[in-house]
Amino acid sequence: MMKLSEQEMLDLWKLRCGYVTPRRDCYLERDDDVELDTGLLHRIRAWYADLLMNAPADMLPVEDVAADCNVGAGFDGAVLLRLPDRCVRVLAVRLNGWKRDAAVMHPAGSAADLRQGVEWLRGTPDYPVAIADSDGLRLYPAPDGGSVEVAKALCVVRPADGSYQFAEPLLGTLPQE
Repeated sequence: MMKLSEQEMLDLWKLRCGYVTPRRDCYLERDDDVELDTGLLHRIRAWYADLLMNAPADMLPVEDVAADCNVGAGFDGAVLLRLPDRCVRVLAVRLNGWKRDAAVMHPAGSAADLRQGVEWLRGTPDYPVAIADSDGLRLYPAPDGGSVEVAKALCVVRPADGSYQFAEPLLGTLPQE
């Protein structure tokens, strides 16, 4: 896994796009570096955000953020789970009492979401269901016994230090202009 600071990522982007030349036999003077850097940083951040959302998880920074989640009681036998802000994509979640992970995050309003309103079709400890909505995740079913603990919350995360972390093969997705 590569780890690049924002300046290192900017330098790499400039090199790949032809803004920096390795030639040493001539002199080039520019007066637009600040504007160029600002524009490129916007493109870099958009590229990395897309990478975090869509690239294979095994090539990105992944953390178990279970200890940092906020848990609340929902209605209809659901548990509300709020993830830390650094989470970009949830890969798997498990509550105490569940026999397996919920590895698919169904969107709010989907057929899976509508089934949770019917007691006989609702998720079970053998087949839990996770619904992603604007407030976080609604998890079905709530564990028996009242005490809810998050056993696992595996997520693709944005690095806290602002760095860019990804596997080296993803360098191939950088633009070449």
